[in-house]
Amino acid sequence: MTKAYGVNNLGLVVGESEAGGVFHAFVWEAGRMTDLGVPECTAYGINDRGQIAEACSREGGPNASFLYRGGTATELTDVPRARARAIDNSGQVVGEFRTSSSSSRAFSWSADGVVDLSTLGGNSAQAYAVNELGQVVAPPRRVPAPQSTRFSTPARTHRLRHAGRDKQRGSRRRQRRRNCGRLPDWR
Repeated sequence: MTKAYGVNNLGLVVGESEAGGVFHAFVWEAGRMTDLGVPECTAYGINDRGQIAEACSREGGPNASFLYRGGTATELTDVPRARARAIDNSGQVVGEFRTSSSSSRAFSWSADGVVDLSTLGGNSAQAYAVNELGQVVAPPRRVPAPQSTRFSTPARTHRLRHAGRDKQRGSRRRQRRRNCGRLPDWR
C-alpha cells in the first residue's frame, strides 16, 4: 500500500510505501518513485528546496524525526520521541513529540533551535502544517471531547472556531474573554 502525505510547488510528492510488511519513505517525481532508504519511515512534508520532513519508528524505542536533504537523513536529536509532519521553504520543521507522561506536544524546529509550542490549551497537540510566515497549525486535543483547531504565530496563538460549538461552550462574551486571539468565524 502506498500513501502520499505531502507535495511541493514543483510537483514532488512524498509519503510511505509498504513492501514486505515494512514501510519506507519515498519521493515521487515525474512518474518515478524513489525509496529514501530507511525502513519504518514516513515522509510527511517536502519543501521547494527538496528538503523532506521524515518520521521513523524504532524497534523497541521511541519515534525519531529526520530532515532529509541532498541524499542524507539527519536526525533531529534535540527533539526526542518526535514525529516530523511538515516543513517550510526555510527548513522549519514542525510536528509533535511525546513527553515522559506520553502526552503529545507540538514543536517547531529550525537551525536556530527547537520551540516547544506546548499543548496550546488542550491535553496534547500535534503540529501538522507550517507556512512561509512561520505560522503553525496545531489542533489541541482534550479528553473526552474534540476541541477547536489553533495555529501559532511567533507572537500569539489563535483559535479557529468550529461551526455549531458556541452553545456547548457558553456565551460568545465568555468565549471572547477566554480566546482573545481567535480568528473570525468562517461561516
